[in-house]
Amino acid sequence: MKTNLLLCIALATSAGPGLSTTFSSAHAGTPGGQLQPPMLLAQAANPLSDAVRAQRGLLDTRAQEEQVRLRVAEVKRRLAERNAAVTREVYFAAKAAGIRMVPVVDDLRLVNITRRNAGMSELVATQQIDGPYLVMVGHPFDPTPQFVVQGATRYGVSGFVRDDEFERTGIPSPTCAYEVWMADTQRKYPCEAYLSGKLHAAVVEDMKVALAASLTTRQRENAGQR
Repeated sequence: MKTNLLLCIALATSAGPGLSTTFSSAHAGTPGGQLQPPMLLAQAANPLSDAVRAQRGLLDTRAQEEQVRLRVAEVKRRLAERNAAVTREVYFAAKAAGIRMVPVVDDLRLVNITRRNAGMSELVATQQIDGPYLVMVGHPFDPTPQFVVQGATRYGVSGFVRDDEFERTGIPSPTCAYEVWMADTQRKYPCEAYLSGKLHAAVVEDMKVALAASLTTRQRENAGQR
């Protein structure tokens, strides 16, 4: 062991100033002249590494948020299509039963006067489905089919997702409920079953009952005002 140690010292001495310079540069600026691990040396040579990693993390977060936004938008689009299909069936069933309709735009004129006075944007009729009686109504970016019953009001199916996980991930959880409205009546259905269309017939029947109940209430109110 002593012989090996002496040999190492001799080799280091005979290497001359070149080895000494290299050894000194590797120790430069280190506490107590201790040799630093290569990773720490690389970080010291690149002071922007932390900022780069932070920027990449921010970009990853934004990309994930955009994916969630797109998933949420797609689910809501599919739900709106289901709502529109239910509204159409309820409308044509009411029409076949002899319930009288009035042009939707006539109702919108009165509604928009109130909305303008309240500082709200106007509702617009963007497309006719069954002449002026079943019309796509709403803001230009999210119209829904609606109809107006004579002596009553404007009707259409709307809904709201009741699920905290959905807004965070864009994926409905197993407990997700979709709250569907027609007039003053609301019903809740499992999101996946509603999206798949498995409950379509049942939802249509529920909304027919809701429309009938609303019309009965309106008739009583109108009779009481006479």
